Amino acid sequence: MTATVQPGASVADLKNFVNGEYVAAAAGRTSEVVDPSTGEAYALAPVSGPQDVDAALRSAEAAREAWRDATPAQRSLALLKIADAVEERAADLVEAECRNTGKPVALTMAEELPPCVDELRFFAGAARILQGSAAGEYMAGHTSMIRREPVGVCAQVTPWNYPLMMAIWKIAPALAAGNTIVLKPSDTTPVSTFLLAEIAAEFLPPGVFNVISGDRDTGRALVAHDIPQMVSITGSVRAGREVAGGDVVGRLLLDGAEHEVDTPLERTIALSPISETCPWNIFLGIASIVTSAGCPRCTLTMSVSSTFTSAVMIDMSAIVISVLPRAF
Repeated sequence: MTATVQPGASVADLKNFVNGEYVAAAAGRTSEVVDPSTGEAYALAPVSGPQDVDAALRSAEAAREAWRDATPAQRSLALLKIADAVEERAADLVEAECRNTGKPVALTMAEELPPCVDELRFFAGAARILQGSAAGEYMAGHTSMIRREPVGVCAQVTPWNYPLMMAIWKIAPALAAGNTIVLKPSDTTPVSTFLLAEIAAEFLPPGVFNVISGDRDTGRALVAHDIPQMVSITGSVRAGREVAGGDVVGRLLLDGAEHEVDTPLERTIALSPISETCPWNIFLGIASIVTSAGCPRCTLTMSVSSTFTSAVMIDMSAIVISVLPRAF
């Protein structure tokens, strides 16, 4: 999609969120953030370079010991407060998410915000009941025990399809366990993640949760840096293979998929319910869900292709693309 800016339209300058505050990228490079429903650029996001990556990771490293030593009750309370704040700022987060991804507002508010809040509250509870084996004498003259400690600094990369949900899925367990974070959202959808960091900063010590935006080179610099003790990436198979074959220092968690799933429809299948649900499944995640529910492709036999296509087009023509009334 080619971005265009209407004459006279204001374009927001986004900044990285590091050490509890917004900071500009060192080199001043930016990329356009586009509203998919209009094709217009409405913000400029920083393209972070190695200097920005290093600053964010050093901020997380500086905050690591204090957050590691925070009690489970303190970490739990912080997550509960973040959950309450996310719930209170739901309208702002949904606006940011929908303008950035093109998702329907009502659907996002109903189907994505509640799980985000619940996830934070779930891990707030989990922070207080981290499980481990009991100590005991399993060998004569020796006492054995397991002590669970935070991993340390986590480098995290999230995809473009569920920016806010994926960010919360990654940060909530990491924070609950006492880790600090540098998260890089997709360069095309960073807006709601920046807002999440701003909201969370009220309840977290500076440096515990940092967000930097950028391109592939930013991600490479982040995961190859020697500070992170864990790298967690959700993205394409290509990105996962590249990271797995690179110079990751700490633990590595990969999650991703490609849309290579076909849904075969034979003559014996009732076409009506399938043609009705197909547009819903595709637009539910903007053709971006990596499970079968979001499969954007159907394979048809010639005998039913015309009937199926006509039915799908009728349903798709009824979908209204709404534009949010105000800029982020």
